[in-house]
Amino acid sequence: MNKNFISLIVLLFALPLFNSQKILSERTSSERLQEPKSKLNLSQNNYKFTIHVPYTMKAEDLEKVAKEEFQDQLQNYDNVVKQSEVDFQESLKNYDVSVKEAKEKFKLESEQFSKLSLLERLAAVDRGGKPQLKIPSKPVYMKPSKPTYQEPNISNYLIFDSKVMESKMSLRGYEKGENGISFIIDFNNMEFQDNANQVFGKQPTVLKVIANNNVVEEKVFSSDFTLVTSGSTTSIRRNYYENINVNNILAEIQKYVNDTYGFKNVNVSTTIYYIKNKGGEYDDLEKAKIIAVSGLSKLKANATQETKTKAHSDIDKAIQIWKSKLDLVKYKDKDAIYNATVGKAILFNLVGVYTDINDKKSAEEYFQILKDNKIYLKMDYDEERFYKLLESPVNEMK
Repeated sequence: MNKNFISLIVLLFALPLFNSQKILSERTSSERLQEPKSKLNLSQNNYKFTIHVPYTMKAEDLEKVAKEEFQDQLQNYDNVVKQSEVDFQESLKNYDVSVKEAKEKFKLESEQFSKLSLLERLAAVDRGGKPQLKIPSKPVYMKPSKPTYQEPNISNYLIFDSKVMESKMSLRGYEKGENGISFIIDFNNMEFQDNANQVFGKQPTVLKVIANNNVVEEKVFSSDFTLVTSGSTTSIRRNYYENINVNNILAEIQKYVNDTYGFKNVNVSTTIYYIKNKGGEYDDLEKAKIIAVSGLSKLKANATQETKTKAHSDIDKAIQIWKSKLDLVKYKDKDAIYNATVGKAILFNLVGVYTDINDKKSAEEYFQILKDNKIYLKMDYDEERFYKLLESPVNEMK
């Protein structure tokens, strides 16, 4: 057979290999803010907390009271010592009386014991009934210790600084400031109630939510009696339990406002598709993959605004490359450098990334292009699954 003819046959069989493309993928993760459950059309995404409490004592007042009480104890110390000496002398007199009574009792029991028969005495001894002289311990004088100053236990007092409480409150996705959403919290004193050796309590606390000069919501927390502890209202440390309850209510309100009005951090996993680049035909697509993965990985909830801006800039650069190359795709020409396989990878990326950055209009636009050309895009099982995964969030955005 002619050698040139054989070479031509080999070349014809090899041509599809030269123009075949293999889709590869890389997965990356990012975080984004999900819209609040209750959406408010605010002029600015600011928040402000105002807290009113019925407690007037301050930390400096407590220290002053504690020091005054200590000075009173010092001044009264001599009287305490004198009283302790009087009490000791009284206990000595009582001791002498007790000793006398113990001896008389022993004498009487001994006389009665001696009148018993031998067998009765033996039985009484076996039962431990033999009379014994039991003399009580003699009192020992213990001089009272001189008072020393102790730092007051703040948990035993109701001390709340409303400004400090306000500073600890936050709303996820918003900045602290005016002209946004306002939360006003009004605390009342805690009420206690006895029931079957248990103490129940409630502390009705009103949360008022204001946006655009309108009251959006009013909600009452701790409005019903719930179990506090065992015992009675006269025996428990009421201030201690009220302290705990105030902090619990504040934590509950913090959770509620974030769940209802705050943005939510959502972890997003993104798959970026690219074409195996042997001959350099897909250098731009490989570059787009690298900067897209880099940009998406920088989108974290705790990232600085500068980092987030740089991340979005990288993502936009990748998007612009994909869009420019999508114009070159020839869906019906399987031998084209930018054929349906390449178009499929580009469209997967555009729909997926636009969805992840919450660009509803663009996600819908490129999903429609993907859908219109699906007849030319041969999808394997995994790609069909990915297509359906893209379809669901796009429909949810509509």
